[in-house]
Amino acid sequence: MHHRQIIGLCWVALALACALPGCDSVKAPPGVGRDTIPYGAYPNVTATDDLHRRLGVDPPIVEAGTEERAMQVTVPVRSLSDTPMEIQHRFIFYDRLGREVRSNQGWVFQHMEPRLQVQMHAAALETAAVNWRLEIRLAR
Repeated sequence: MHHRQIIGLCWVALALACALPGCDSVKAPPGVGRDTIPYGAYPNVTATDDLHRRLGVDPPIVEAGTEERAMQVTVPVRSLSDTPMEIQHRFIFYDRLGREVRSNQGWVFQHMEPRLQVQMHAAALETAAVNWRLEIRLAR
């Protein structure tokens, strides 16, 4: 009989062990850690898909916005590759607080010939734009 009591207690313990984790079925999603790159240190031109090794940029030409005219940016980008590439790029504009403002383009397709330079250009749609970022990726 002692043996049956032990087995019975084991079943009760097992049932409780299985039920306890189920008591708290609602869990918060994990939090996101802080970005280690401060906003001001983030590069204006970024490239994904290993393109940072296959592209080179010259200093951008930035025309600051005024009350009448929105900011415009031109970035000379050269292929460092010996083969043609199909890429996409987009400009994102930001106001003085770092908030994204509307621009006039989404992803733009760009064919790049080996070792040649192209000018990537965009203008913000709002005069509030004071900063910008150019993102480049392989065409999708």
